[in-house]
Amino acid sequence: MILVAAGLAGCSGASSTGGTEGDRDVAAGAAAVAAQRPPTEPSAAATVAAGAPPGSVTVRTGPFIDRLRLSDLLLTGSAGGSSSVTGHLDVVSDVSEIIALEIRVDFYDVAGRLVGSAQQVFDPAATEAFHTTAGVVGLPFSVTAPVAGANSAVLSVPVLVNE
Repeated sequence: MILVAAGLAGCSGASSTGGTEGDRDVAAGAAAVAAQRPPTEPSAAATVAAGAPPGSVTVRTGPFIDRLRLSDLLLTGSAGGSSSVTGHLDVVSDVSEIIALEIRVDFYDVAGRLVGSAQQVFDPAATEAFHTTAGVVGLPFSVTAPVAGANSAVLSVPVLVNE
């Protein structure tokens, strides 16, 4: 979160001599906002409908999904072994740089019971290679199940902050 405050402070127009009191107030306000945690995402459902097709990945509706385009979603592995959800995402709502991005995946067994959750938190510097004039395009992701036994998955995006 310090990067957010530093980046926002750099946008405040402060001079090289330290800026004005107003500039420091803006930076302090930005730091306070950046330190706040986003609202807690709903907990993973303990169960989903049994009989979901093996390898299916459902996207949970949330506040950031409409700002993204997800493609190539795939649950790899088998119900008895290690599984991962992979895919690509484009940030279509904004062409600015990503400050914070997190993908969460809840994994379910054949009976529809939750077997575990995992997440991928992106380093903003690692997303730079995918930044274009159209936004962030083709950013790959891979979230591995914490335990074996995944048959299906539910993907959500609990955090997305653009510059």
